[in-house]
Amino acid sequence: MRNDAGFTLVEAVVMIAVVTFMSALVLVSFTGLNESGTLNRAARETALALRGAQNMALAVRAIPTEARPITPPSVGVVLTAGQITTQTFADMGSPPDGKYLPIDQPGGADLNIQKNYLPRGIKIYELRSMRSPDPYPAAHVLFAAPEAKITLTDQNGTNIGSELRVILAPSDGTPTRTIVVKTNGQISIK
Repeated sequence: MRNDAGFTLVEAVVMIAVVTFMSALVLVSFTGLNESGTLNRAARETALALRGAQNMALAVRAIPTEARPITPPSVGVVLTAGQITTQTFADMGSPPDGKYLPIDQPGGADLNIQKNYLPRGIKIYELRSMRSPDPYPAAHVLFAAPEAKITLTDQNGTNIGSELRVILAPSDGTPTRTIVVKTNGQISIK
């Protein structure tokens, strides 16, 4: 009498191959999901940094310094294409000049408030406005106290219009998430 219980060697090898193939599919799918989640998180954190600067201007909050607390005339966020950070700053120009020039640089008066790092592998891919077909190398989003009126400027402090699109992407450039900042106060993620 012969006992037919169990698997043959061929059946076991085929089963292992199928399980390996299914595991590879799941792993590849999970990597894409992880990248998409990281990109979404970066977009939310960048939008929150912009909202934080807007709230500082609305609250007319004093910035602590070595000498004494100073209430800035406007609070801004500088965004630079190709970078993995955003910088929140107090625009201390009188009147505010609409550009970021740190106090430790010649002619600078602006105070650094907070540097925000984007999640791993994500950078500011492009900065665009409706006014120019070409992307900007840097842009400033300024909130003037006390009503947090928004001004959008390029790296030279020149007004760039009523809307700025901040495009975030991983190093290879795809996929992307866009943060839209409008001078009417709207900050949204697309």
